[in-house]
Amino acid sequence: MERGPRKIKVDYGRKDMYKNYSKKNNDAVSASIYSAVLNSFNKEVSKGIIEEAFEFLLPKRLGTIRIKKYKTKYKIDKQGKIIGTLSPNWMATKELWNNDSQAKENKKMVYHTNEHSDGYQYKWHFSNYRSNCINKSAYCFIPSRTNKRRLAELIKDEEFNGDYFS
Repeated sequence: MERGPRKIKVDYGRKDMYKNYSKKNNDAVSASIYSAVLNSFNKEVSKGIIEEAFEFLLPKRLGTIRIKKYKTKYKIDKQGKIIGTLSPNWMATKELWNNDSQAKENKKMVYHTNEHSDGYQYKWHFSNYRSNCINKSAYCFIPSRTNKRRLAELIKDEEFNGDYFS
């Protein structure tokens, strides 16, 4: 049983970009230098987006990429159950179930309340609202695991005083 999508298959990659670059520029640099420059650029852009709340405008009016903050909305019904999209804190829930058998029978859950960020959640946001390309609903942005982890690490850091807009 697979855990999820392994590798995202794309039609064009770095090698294709380099071929196009070297075809247009006669005095092209080597593939390794081209790759190093591309890596450096991507790291600086992601660092700017994460650490400085920078909104990156993609070329050719394809859209924007930024970090978006939002407050999770939830309600509590008459039975005391939470209606909404809070994420379960499985570690605390299993600890509660081990200590209290009644809670396990009733399937009481412990949820993440994000107290470290005043109840806000953060996510990478790709907007193609102003894009003028055709079939723009087919485009999506999936950040790398490294960038997701860097964002989570920064938000949990007590010394971080930056803020993202919603």
